[in-house]
This record gives sequence, C-alpha cells and structure tokens, in this order.
Amino acid sequence: MKRIFSSALFLSVTLFVMSCNSGEATNQAKQISASKDQENSYACSMHPEVTGKEGDRCPKCGMTLVKRKASSNSNAYYMQLATTPAKIIPNKEVVFLLTPQKKDTTNEQVTLETAHEKKIHLILVSHDLSWFDHVHPELTADGSYRVKTAFPAAGHYLAFADYKPVGGDHVVNKIELHVEGAVPPVKQYTGEKLSGASGKYAFSVKPIGGQFVAGNGMQMEGVIEKSGQAVDVNTFTDYLGAKAHIVIIGMDDKEYLHVHPEVVNGKFNIHTTFNKPGIYRGWIQFNGDDKLHTIDFTLNVKQGATLDATKDNPSNSSTTHGEHQAEHHH
Repeated sequence: MKRIFSSALFLSVTLFVMSCNSGEATNQAKQISASKDQENSYACSMHPEVTGKEGDRCPKCGMTLVKRKASSNSNAYYMQLATTPAKIIPNKEVVFLLTPQKKDTTNEQVTLETAHEKKIHLILVSHDLSWFDHVHPELTADGSYRVKTAFPAAGHYLAFADYKPVGGDHVVNKIELHVEGAVPPVKQYTGEKLSGASGKYAFSVKPIGGQFVAGNGMQMEGVIEKSGQAVDVNTFTDYLGAKAHIVIIGMDDKEYLHVHPEVVNGKFNIHTTFNKPGIYRGWIQFNGDDKLHTIDFTLNVKQGATLDATKDNPSNSSTTHGEHQAEHHH
C-alpha cells in the first residue's frame, strides 16, 4: 500500500514539475518570439525591406528606422500613364497625365504626400542612359498629375515615378516608353567618368574607402569647383529642399537610386548601397548662381562583401530612394 501511495505521489510531483517546465518553456518561447518581433518592428520609410529595432538606422540611406506598419504596402500602388498625343514624336511636346492608383481599387483617388517640395518626382532617361531629365507633374482637379515634356530622339525610354501615398510606403514605378522614328546608335558606357562640368561649375566624385563596391553601404565624396576653385556647397541655394539631388541608375537592370547627400566640410557626403556590381550612370543637380546645373558621371562598381542590412549603423546619412515596384509599359 505504501509503495502504491509513494508511486502515486512521485508520479504527481513529476507531472507537476513537467507542467511547470512546459509552462516556463512556453513563456520563454513567447519571450523569444516577442523579442524577435521587437527586433523587426521598425523599418526604413524609404526602404521597407530594411527592418530592425528602435534606434537602428538604415544602411542604405542612414535614416532612423520608424515604427513598422502591420504590413508593407509599397506594392499596392501603381502609376497609370496617358500621353497626348498617344504616339510620342522626337522633339515634339508631349503631355503626360499620371494617375496613382491602388491595385485592388481603381476608383479610389490616391492622395500623395509632398516630398522635397513635390508630389511626384518623374525621372526620364533613355534606355542607354545617355539622356536624363527630372520633371514634376502638377496636381489637376480630377486627382491626376500633368506635365509637359519632349524627347530628343527616337527609341526606348524609361520613366521612374517617385512618390509616397499618404499613409503608405514610398513607391517607385518604372514605366517603359517608346518614341517613334528611326533609332540612333546606342551609346556604350564601359569605363568610369568621375567628373563633369556645367558652365563655370565642375563636379568630381570619389569613393571613401578606395573603390566603388556593391553589397554594402558605402560613402562617396563629391566636390564642386567654380572656375577651378573649390566651392563650399553650404553656400548653394537649396534645390527642392536639398543642397543637391543625385540620381544613379544601373546599366544592366536599371536599378534606381535617388540620393540627397549631406554636406560635410563644404563637400557632399553621398551615402548609398549598390545591390549589384556593374556600370552605373549618375546625374547630380544643384543650384549655382541661381541656375540649375545638371552634371553626369559614370561609376564602375565592383563586387564587395555582403552584410546584413540590419547590422550596419552608419554615422553619416543621406536620403536614398530605392526601387520598390515592378515595371509597367506604355
């Protein structure tokens, strides 16, 4: 009888201990899960794929991560484009009418936030990246955005519609365009071109760290000279809320980067991330002597070490808009 009672008592204690241990394990699992959720509950407003915890900074643009929404919605939007005339002719004015829409409902008007003084930054480039323009469609009464432009030659072009819906994530839509006529020879870019000029102004860029590399956040130094003398870019009048705007596009996959550099010791500090090695074309725009200057350059980006985007924490920042959307055709 005592043996039966002892065995029953031992079994009860064992089950109680196992239950406690199971409860502790469940609580530990919940704590680990909560900890992981906390670590990934913040995201970059310009690069929603970059997540982390409060206080972390995006390695692509240096911006402080913000509280993450329940889910990223950058893929929920697209830009509808209509042109007048329907066929685009070289050197003839064409009117673009752009309408931001949600994929699940085409009748709902999408309101856009103002970013760097404009609702939409529309970047236009030839497919070979030899030609560049940066225009800003204006809001019309029906909720669409209108802008006039012209293309210099026949051929294939790309439009990058860069915008942010109210309450949504930053979006970049890539739209393919065709200009009628005989297509001129395609220009080839195979080497670096790290300097250029516009009027009395010259721009040069160099990597901080020896070379341009992909797979890791990197910094570049941009220097402006006027008539051969270095210029403190702090003296420039802002262009669209920044001392300069830089657009960089990959030759192969047309990876798009829109950068707003910081100013350090009178020079531009350019921080961005190249996802792949290859040739990239770039354009810097700034105000000098109350005139907008655009200077092109070419980078040869080599393969570098790949780091976890949430572990890098750069001290210097510039704002970069990356491409978050599939391409469309017109």
